Amino acid sequence: MAGTLYLVPTPIGNLGDISSRMAETLETVDFIAAEDTRVTVKLLNHLGIKKPMVSYYRHNTDTSGAAVLGVLLGVVLALMRLSKVGILRGIATLYVNIIRGTPVVLQLLIMYFIVMLSYRGPATVVAILTFGLNSGAYVSEMVRGGILAVDKGQTEAGRSLGLSSASTMVLIVLPQMFKIVLPSLLNEFITLLKETAVVGYIGLRDLTKAGDQVRGVTFSPYMPLLVVAAIYLLIVSLLTYVFNRIERKVRASDLR
Repeated sequence: MAGTLYLVPTPIGNLGDISSRMAETLETVDFIAAEDTRVTVKLLNHLGIKKPMVSYYRHNTDTSGAAVLGVLLGVVLALMRLSKVGILRGIATLYVNIIRGTPVVLQLLIMYFIVMLSYRGPATVVAILTFGLNSGAYVSEMVRGGILAVDKGQTEAGRSLGLSSASTMVLIVLPQMFKIVLPSLLNEFITLLKETAVVGYIGLRDLTKAGDQVRGVTFSPYMPLLVVAAIYLLIVSLLTYVFNRIERKVRASDLR
């Protein structure tokens, strides 16, 4: 049956092995869509097949975008949980309990296949929203603990200077709170980075998915998966070093 063949993953490995498995399939399609047209052209030339071809790409998950969303949502949820309005406390508590009580993979699938079923844009948006909403629940507890850790005398001092409750919170309490929770927030970013390894469930190709695709093509699990693990370890180690430097500078500013 003629149609379109989407080459996922991009052909990798020994062309002779690929030829025996794909030549018959390639002859039956009208045209081919591939993530890397350069590698695909090499394959088609080797097989002696001439087909119209287009390129396409998939978006990678933006961990930074999810982290920013998580921090913003976390601050809002923390303020809601500390609010004197019962309904706001109830909504925030219910949200945190639901998010923390369900696996992030399940949340990703619910967001992709149920909540945003009619969405036709990049799946990256779904991933950013899911991980941002998930991270927000955990960040809210960090922020709430940080706010409670700020001495009450700071709030009283702000009010005695004529500041409103909102101004006192924004100008006095929150800056001190962020210094207190900074190590936890930086650790949450690292956790979020590793959690995005499950985006393959909704068709996105990240580092883990790419390694698994190489494993599927080469039939060798050792090298691709171990390389992916080594890359993750390197990234996390570099981030840990940078974050430790940031923490030391923040602590040094407090001693001045």
